[in-house]
Formats: sequence, C-alpha cells, structure tokens
Amino acid sequence: MGSGERLSAQAERIDELLTKPLPLAQLAKALQAVPLLTAGAAEAGSPPVLVASPRRAAMLRHLAELSGSAEAAQALLTEFIQSFAPERAQTQAGLLHGDAQACQHALHRLKGALAALGDEALHQQAAAAHLLARRGLLAELAAAWPALDTELQQLADGMAP
Repeated sequence: MGSGERLSAQAERIDELLTKPLPLAQLAKALQAVPLLTAGAAEAGSPPVLVASPRRAAMLRHLAELSGSAEAAQALLTEFIQSFAPERAQTQAGLLHGDAQACQHALHRLKGALAALGDEALHQQAAAAHLLARRGLLAELAAAWPALDTELQQLADGMAP
C-alpha cells in the first residue's frame, strides 16, 4: 500500500487495512479484533438466526474456524448473505441493460465473498459467471445466471426474521 492510500485511510479513521492476498491467519486475527454487529442486531439484541441447512452449516463451520467463535461466524454469515442482494441486483440490471462491466464488478464481489465463506461449488459458479462477464459474453451469462441466482436466493431465504 502506498503512502497516499495509508494517509487516505487514516483520514477516514481506518486503523488498519488488509490487502490481497490475505493469509487466513491474518484474516482470523483481524476478525477477532472487530466487534460484529448485524443489521437489526442493536434493536433486537442479537443477530438474525440462520435456519440450518447443510450448505449454511458448512459455511458456519468454516467461518467459526477462521474467527474462533460460533457467534462471530453466525454474524459474519448473516452479513455476507445480506451483502449478496445488491450484487445480485447489479448483475440482473447489467444483464437487462447489456452492461457487461456492471455484471463483472458485481460478480467479482460475489466470487470473493463466496470464496471467503468456503463454499467451493458456489465460488466456482460465481467465478465462471465472472469470466463470462469479463469476456463480454452476456448471452452466455444470461443463460448461466439463473442457476447461481437461485442458489443465492435459497441462502437468503434460509434467514429467519
């Protein structure tokens, strides 16, 4: 990171930045140092509860290994799943308007989030969709997108209010 980036981060009151590639031990240490708060947690007193499914259970185990805490893992998974909505919407809008770059940016973020969650199958689906967008193959992306979008919706639907 350059000195300009560091100064900009300090001006934004960012104490520490993590850059890619990020070793898992460094990520785990950073996660343990950050207080986690999910949307609505302050009002309700606790994060939303995730309904059990094999996919979510595997993601929770992966995140618990990284964070060292089942509670932190649940909060992280909730945050990740909630963050999928704007990326899904941006991908859909990009497909609707023929904007491969918008799709590429959204799918890049989804791909990274799914890798962090440890779901190799979904990560590979997102990586393949991202590659289609990067190559400007919107017709192929439009054919592949519904399968990935359905999987992401199923994850979102598993969240209890």
